[in-house]
Amino acid sequence: MKKESVKTCLLVFLVCSSIFLTIHKWYREKLWPDGYNFFATIGNHLRLTPPLKSTLTKESVSYPKRITVSNIETEKRSVYMPDSSRATELTAQVKEILRNALVSDNVTVAEDSAQWENALQSKSIYVEYPVAFDTAIFASILELELSPTPAAKLVREFIISGADTVSSAVTVYVRDAGTGQVYVAPVRYDKQQLISMIDTYATDSIGDHRFSVELKFNDAGGGINDGQVQQSVVLSPNVLLALREQPYPMVKETNLLFDHEYKEELVQNILIAFGFNTSGIRRYVESDNSLVYVENYGTIKLHENGWMEYRALDAEKGFALSAESGATQYDSFISAIDFVNSLWEEAVPGIPLNLNLSSNVTDEKNKAFSVYLDYSAGGAKISDPVSHAIEIQIVNNRIVSYKQKFAYFETTDEMARYSTAIDAINLLLSQQRPDVTQINDIFMVYDFSGSTLWRPTWAARTGSGEEFVIGH
Repeated sequence: MKKESVKTCLLVFLVCSSIFLTIHKWYREKLWPDGYNFFATIGNHLRLTPPLKSTLTKESVSYPKRITVSNIETEKRSVYMPDSSRATELTAQVKEILRNALVSDNVTVAEDSAQWENALQSKSIYVEYPVAFDTAIFASILELELSPTPAAKLVREFIISGADTVSSAVTVYVRDAGTGQVYVAPVRYDKQQLISMIDTYATDSIGDHRFSVELKFNDAGGGINDGQVQQSVVLSPNVLLALREQPYPMVKETNLLFDHEYKEELVQNILIAFGFNTSGIRRYVESDNSLVYVENYGTIKLHENGWMEYRALDAEKGFALSAESGATQYDSFISAIDFVNSLWEEAVPGIPLNLNLSSNVTDEKNKAFSVYLDYSAGGAKISDPVSHAIEIQIVNNRIVSYKQKFAYFETTDEMARYSTAIDAINLLLSQQRPDVTQINDIFMVYDFSGSTLWRPTWAARTGSGEEFVIGH
């Protein structure tokens, strides 16, 4: 009897293995001349390919770009990026405080800019998001059910201060990204818990990172030139300056769309993702060897350098997003991010998708807005001077234009010198750009260096929101 049971189990195992291997073969191989594979449409449900690893999802949008924890008393300061378990723990606690600040019923206008500057230099947590959000949309991102206090209309930066030893309340300073006005919001939060949080997470030397205001670089008559020469460029007080030189890896770019010829399977996957019927679809080749596919209501154009462009011929017939009719801009925004992820997963399964959000998310009442995204590697943005890596135009919850570079960026073993932020400031001043007088951020990006390699370098964001590469 026992022997029969073993035979039965073995037979069941062999049958199951046979079924699995057959489906796997069907899924992987092209079963029709045009490359269409029915089983590819169910592949994600059967988990025949690795699940997508994306740095940009509905959940990750709520993660700050950077959290700086300062303990002035112990001269400790640590900078956290959203790529570690400690950063995740800290972010969860920070988001709870920000939710309380958004619904605070006692928000006041700061008396002057000194309040913001003093808070930066106090025992505090400085929270920066990659782009500015309409306050109502930001509240939705934080899954806040209550209506936000109508103070700042566009938010990007917050300072959580525990410096006030008299009051038991925690103070959150919010700066309107549009007007620059600072608002003060007392919140209900355990003051001692905040102090303990700062003591726990501020562990590095404060000398490694300094705010512009601490070095007086925000003063046109001081800082860089010791007050002897008038500066042509001033830095926002909250610009965080890395003062320690260190090597960073070079980054290699791989063209996923074209390698001596267009990759047929990837092309088919893109067409299917946009709802194109691949059976008998019209196509032609232009003089620059770009490949154009045409359907009733849209076109998809592919370029040898990896760029793909979708364009709806009629806005009302654009590619419909998953959000329901009557969706808010936040719903359409999240649906657009979901589409970017699903397109990548269907087109190039198994390859990680590292993205940064690069455009402000504002509340456009006419239901027409744009979303810009950029690739990243090693935690730094890939800075393409020509275009964002992904550009999406949305009207009434439909994509009317979509442009993406199908490329993968990964760090290499080749290292490059990455100078300090002071070197970057000096280089910026030597460039004497008459159009740049105010700098709101200085940060590391990867800049194209020829061939397929990208190197680490400094970039800046001006007061008007323009970003440009400073150099080395």
